[in-house]
Amino acid sequence: MIAEIIEFTFLVIVLSFLVEYIERKIRAKVQQRIGPKYTGPLGIFQPFADFLKLVFKEDVTSCGSDWVLSIVSSLLLLTSSIALAFFVPFGSNKPIINYEYGLLISVALITIYSLFIGMLGFSLTGPYETVGVGRMLQQVVSYETPYVISLLIPSLFVGSLNFSKIVEYQRSFPLILFLPISFVVSSVAIIAKLEKTPFDVPEAETEIGGGWLSEISSWKLASIKLASNVSFLINTSMIVDLYLGGSNSYLFQNYSLGLLCFTIKLLFVVFLLTLISSVLARYKIDQVVSFFWKYATPLTIFQLILSFLLKILFLEVI
Repeated sequence: MIAEIIEFTFLVIVLSFLVEYIERKIRAKVQQRIGPKYTGPLGIFQPFADFLKLVFKEDVTSCGSDWVLSIVSSLLLLTSSIALAFFVPFGSNKPIINYEYGLLISVALITIYSLFIGMLGFSLTGPYETVGVGRMLQQVVSYETPYVISLLIPSLFVGSLNFSKIVEYQRSFPLILFLPISFVVSSVAIIAKLEKTPFDVPEAETEIGGGWLSEISSWKLASIKLASNVSFLINTSMIVDLYLGGSNSYLFQNYSLGLLCFTIKLLFVVFLLTLISSVLARYKIDQVVSFFWKYATPLTIFQLILSFLLKILFLEVI
């Protein structure tokens, strides 16, 4: 069992580096830049090289900062993102830990991830960190509500909090056909959760010099970057499982193409989110809060009501 956990953890980390490489190449192509090119074939090892470079840099902690809390927060941030992978089906219909309330635990881990970022920001005393963590908490409060609701809507539609049952329910059709609004909201919320453009106000380099990341260096910064990559990989995998049918193949039911279908769907979601992030400019924090509270949250609630009506009126026919 321990060997399987280590192997799966290693696989998730390797795939997170690969997803980062794909994201950087897409972003570079959209913005007419080169992107990773020299380290490894076609630059595929560049994310891993950047990770090693950060690990072996000097660890500097500013005066007055809580050194112990910053270390604990960095490790918990990475641990929570990896732990989430064990509850999410990845290339199959069943996750490593197939728990009856797996989706509920996943939502809890997603929320805890944001709380650990807050802990890390408050462990530092610089002015940039203070402003950055304040913005980050405002952003978390705004996007977390529609994101959590949009993740739970498929379970309410299916009638189960078990990831396996939700994926198996989509053998004939993906839930995105009936829940398109929550799919869009959850996809946009992932961009905000990972603080990518246009929702990167907590670490805006041109305004606050890196925000809550300004005074973090060495292996702590490397672990945070890795946690962000893993979180991106697993959150997009959740979207694929909840809305796109996971590993279900709809055109070739007689073939074992589950992993291939899942990979194609995952790459599609990664491409979609990266494209959105690459073409938009950074919002101000008041615009971010206004967007999620005025538009995303009401749309998610509307989708929740609509899903109940669909379940009551049309589920028997379907």
